[in-house]
Amino acid sequence: MEAIKSFGLLLALLTLFGFLDLLTEGQKNERMAIQEKARGVPSSVLRPSLIAARDY
Repeated sequence: MEAIKSFGLLLALLTLFGFLDLLTEGQKNERMAIQEKARGVPSSVLRPSLIAARDY
């Protein structure tokens, strides 16, 4: 019984950390987009680079 509780807690923590990682990844992509726009990169070039960064 104790092992099941431990496994459930571990699974919950991994899920939480995975979700937080996804959130911070999205914020990083937004910052990259802002930086690229500030450099004058056209949006047609910007979009594929963001999609590639997200899929990586």
